[in-house]
Amino acid sequence: MGAFSGPITASAYRVQGTPSDWDHVFEEMTRSRFRDLRPGAEKDRAIGWVLSDDPFSTDFSRATLFRGEILALTLRMDILSLPAGQLKLHVEKAVAERLVKEGRDRLNRKEQEELADEVRFDLLNRMVPTIKLAELVWATDTNRAWFFSRAAAMVQPFEELFTETFGVRLVPDTPYTTAAAVIGEERAEQLLDWNTALLVEPEL
Repeated sequence: MGAFSGPITASAYRVQGTPSDWDHVFEEMTRSRFRDLRPGAEKDRAIGWVLSDDPFSTDFSRATLFRGEILALTLRMDILSLPAGQLKLHVEKAVAERLVKEGRDRLNRKEQEELADEVRFDLLNRMVPTIKLAELVWATDTNRAWFFSRAAAMVQPFEELFTETFGVRLVPDTPYTTAAAVIGEERAEQLLDWNTALLVEPEL
């Protein structure tokens, strides 16, 4: 979070290109929309696009996404986190109950693994996932974009999903990319050859 509320922590980008067919983009966005974790699924996380003002809506259109030339969108990630210690306790309990029920002294390795999987899925199905949200604000007229997270777990899938959805490339906004955009890449390259020692005031 941060674009509309909370502390501002953003990753800044320059966007290489502009989509030519927004109707196609909306179709791609729908394909990349957030989908709830399915009960019994092996995945422990889900990620996709939602509206910036409603994390439970994927009704994508020009009217719901644009404020003038500004596109506002949110990346949502749901995570099911089961601490290893808690899982171990529940597995031990299930093993003990199975042994008593079947009148046995021990389970073989395969039986233990299968029972551990059953316990894990049962516990995950009873959990409420943690929801993480990070907004994208894209000024399509200037091709500047800000993603309001610096967490690698959010930034990496965001960059991949952005390119897949919009068909354009993101470049981190750095002093060099800013210089290249203003004075051109050839002159910006010359800045890399500067001797930074010349910027330090000499001692008298």
